Amino acid sequence: MNEQNTMATSAMNEYGFRAYTFPAEMEERGELQRIDLDFCKYAQATGSNYIETCKRVAAMHAKLARTGRYGGGQWTAWCKARGLSEGNARKMVTIGNNFNSAQCAELKNLDSMPRSLLYAASKVQASPITMELLASGDPEKVKKGKKLLDAEKMLQEAREEFQQATEQCWNAARSWADEARKYPALYHAPEHAEIREVGECSTLEEAKDVMLRQFENMLKTSTPEEIAARMQAAIRV
Repeated sequence: MNEQNTMATSAMNEYGFRAYTFPAEMEERGELQRIDLDFCKYAQATGSNYIETCKRVAAMHAKLARTGRYGGGQWTAWCKARGLSEGNARKMVTIGNNFNSAQCAELKNLDSMPRSLLYAASKVQASPITMELLASGDPEKVKKGKKLLDAEKMLQEAREEFQQATEQCWNAARSWADEARKYPALYHAPEHAEIREVGECSTLEEAKDVMLRQFENMLKTSTPEEIAARMQAAIRV
């Protein structure tokens, strides 16, 4: 019986978690073992150090789950060994990545926030002011923080929509340019100057700059009625 107890103890690490060993042939094996031990250290105290635990999950994910590196198999195996479901691991990776920011390092009471709210704020990459309000513990401040978080979420969605829309416009302009070059009179027609300029861009960032400049010029040279008509047309599309 004593021998069995000794064997069970030897299979546990110093923080009370079952010892986990990465394959000897893996790159950065020593670093992986250190991150795993750090995870156990912060995870042993239930209800505290949650963000630090998330940072270690994010660090492990960055090393194990990238394409071409054991196909993610080691990441899945490690999560299973540490009792992390796919959904919880994904949320912890999001929180860990977004709370490595120096802007958030000095904020207090973050670990006392409900984890669902902490995840939502992290996913939006909420501003430090919003985080401070949400973590304050004061009901009125938390209420204000939630309003700011909703506004920041809307802004992020708008940015993502703009990113998607500009990429679609650039791809459409390039397709048009490829076909229109076969007909020089069409390609060089003055009314197609804007789409031609976008289609000639070699990168998405360049196309964004061109489209923003075109939009600014449109605002400067159009009447309020013309701007409203363009916006209404865009909404109908």
